Amino acid sequence: IILESVKPGASVSIIQLENSILSHFGCLCQEIVGKRLHFYLKQYPVFVVKDETVSLMDPVDLIQDIVQFVRNLQQVTTMKRIENYVTQKWQLPIEVITGKSTHQLLTEAQGLSVKNETVALSKPRRQTATNW
Repeated sequence: IILESVKPGASVSIIQLENSILSHFGCLCQEIVGKRLHFYLKQYPVFVVKDETVSLMDPVDLIQDIVQFVRNLQQVTTMKRIENYVTQKWQLPIEVITGKSTHQLLTEAQGLSVKNETVALSKPRRQTATNW
């Protein structure tokens, strides 16, 4: 229910979310999990709770996390390994967090290069010095 309400790039009010839970389950979040919705969501870093709204983490932060992960793996890995890492760490697949497929997100990401199923850190372009 929470993921049906909180879409990538959008935010939803806590009250709206609580009403969705109430209409679907017939009771409030606190009665289901023993915590108020606000506190329940805060235990999952993928949800950003600010003021009285909830949104999914910024894809830029996710990309930075993935770049660091690839860097730690000797600068090259597979797309599948990245998908597993993200799902394990953030408890949601890339597509749910960003609204984009893994391939699309990684292809668009600065700092990464994708070739078939292999993902590597992209090499910074070198400036060629000209001697006059």
